[in-house]
Amino acid sequence: MPIERMRQNLRSARSRATRCGAKRAGLTYLAPVLPVPTSLRVSWAREGPRPVNARRSPRACALLLVLAACGGTGGGGAPPSLSDLATERLRVDEVDVEAWIARTPAEQARGLMDATEADLAPLPDGTPRAMLFDFPTASYLSFWMHGTAVPLDLAYARADGTIVEVHDLVPFDETPVVAGEPVVYALEALAGTFVRQGIGPGSVIAR
Repeated sequence: MPIERMRQNLRSARSRATRCGAKRAGLTYLAPVLPVPTSLRVSWAREGPRPVNARRSPRACALLLVLAACGGTGGGGAPPSLSDLATERLRVDEVDVEAWIARTPAEQARGLMDATEADLAPLPDGTPRAMLFDFPTASYLSFWMHGTAVPLDLAYARADGTIVEVHDLVPFDETPVVAGEPVVYALEALAGTFVRQGIGPGSVIAR
């Protein structure tokens, strides 16, 4: 779960939610799932990356957060669940991976919180499952395990999909895991997946 800029977003959400009459309980709920900067969708072809298109500006994402605090979004403000996310078949080197795609700030902030080992188990044909996060610009992404009960593998990748580092994430550990260089993508899977599939630094994520 990414935590960059959470403190800044929390202060903004509290200020705006107070003006729209949000209850204290609502603010307490927002704290662990505040969105990170807006995501963008990047599509890869086998011959290389295609042009990217930004989905939302950071200002638009801030507005979405305020609307959520005020009850102005659809679905009663409920956080997204895995069943709400689109899935895509990725390819990491020679390995097919079925991945949930976290596109919106709310999806990215929720990440794999509350996911179970059953949710992350391979498909019947053995295809591993994962979640792919993408972000608008390269930055020192920072993830933690707040509210996440299952151990995870985490990979950080550059804009071209090249994985530059991998990490083992421990359940409920709130220690930030910061990327060692500016990256655009993060890939999370059930712990042990990367070792079994031979995924590591130098592997390339393709879509």
